[in-house]
Amino acid sequence: MKTAGIPIWVTAVLALTVLLGVGVGGMAMLGMGMDASQTVGWGGRNLGLGLVAAAAILSKNLYAYVAAFVGGIGRETGDIIDSLSGAAVNMPILILAVVMLAVWIYGLMMVKKAL
Repeated sequence: MKTAGIPIWVTAVLALTVLLGVGVGGMAMLGMGMDASQTVGWGGRNLGLGLVAAAAILSKNLYAYVAAFVGGIGRETGDIIDSLSGAAVNMPILILAVVMLAVWIYGLMMVKKAL
C-alpha cells in the first residue's frame, strides 16, 4: 500500500489513525467509550478523521493525505486549547497532544514535498 513519494511512516501514522479513530471513535459513538470524556461528539471527530485517513490510504491520493494531516492538526490544536482552558491542566494529555501536533505537522510537510 505504499503511496509514491510518501515515506512509509507517514502512511503508518494514517493507518494507526484509521485503527484508533474507527475503533475507539466508533465505540464512543455507540456509548461504549472507555471513560466519561469519550462522548458521542468526541467519537464522531475521531471516527471522521479515521475515515478520511482510510480514504487517503486506499486512494493513494496526495491531496487526500493533505486533508487527513490537516484534520489531525485541527484535532490536536483543539485538544491543546481544551487542555489549557480548564481549571487544572492535564499534563499527560497536553504533552501527548503537543507531540502528536508535531507529528501531524511534520507528516504534512512530507506530503507537501511529494506534491
